[in-house]
Amino acid sequence: MNIFNDEDVIIGNVPMDKEKQKMPLEHLSQVWDDFWDVASSIRKELGKKGFLLENYLSYIFSAINTVLTYEAGEEGFSSFTKTIKDFKNISNNKIFNIRNFPCSKKIEYIKKSSFREDSTKAGLCAIGSAHAILDGEYNTFLQKCLNSLDSTKIILADEVYKQMIDILGTEEQLLKLNDLFQQRFLFALPIPIFIQSATNDILYLFLERDEETKKCKFQLWLDIYDERKNEK
Repeated sequence: MNIFNDEDVIIGNVPMDKEKQKMPLEHLSQVWDDFWDVASSIRKELGKKGFLLENYLSYIFSAINTVLTYEAGEEGFSSFTKTIKDFKNISNNKIFNIRNFPCSKKIEYIKKSSFREDSTKAGLCAIGSAHAILDGEYNTFLQKCLNSLDSTKIILADEVYKQMIDILGTEEQLLKLNDLFQQRFLFALPIPIFIQSATNDILYLFLERDEETKKCKFQLWLDIYDERKNEK
């Protein structure tokens, strides 16, 4: 069965709950209510130490908003821009050390190809090195995220969590709270969004056309892939 036979599958408007019956907003609405219900129960059980629950939530809420998803999307989408410009330098035979690039054998193969358009060669080089490029950009963004996070709040949140376990005598309710927390407030995380946004940039490259052949770059890449595969 073709999983892409419905627009909702592509945009993510599909059931999210375990029974696969509730759509995203309906599911999140239910999780929202469940979260506050559990949080309220925990605070009540903590009695005079109810402020521990409030402190815990404050630390985690603050940590989540350190790296915003729209920033991850913007950085991911623009991750290939500079690289494509650099690849154009290769196509134009400007002074450039090709060994500095990932997948240099693929790049050299494309550089020697018969394509006349510099933009075509640049695009194919980027496609051929997509995951190597993404790996470098990913590590840079990951380090940026880690540097942005206030590790002190994470440490304090963990300490408060352990204090609450000691008072409650069990971790069961806290585990439930964290599960609901993750479902509702960590619905879309920066790293996956960064990767998907970078992938969207690659998809745009796929659909660009070569002026000479009128083919999309993904078609040309598939031709090159077949050629290199047959040579092995």
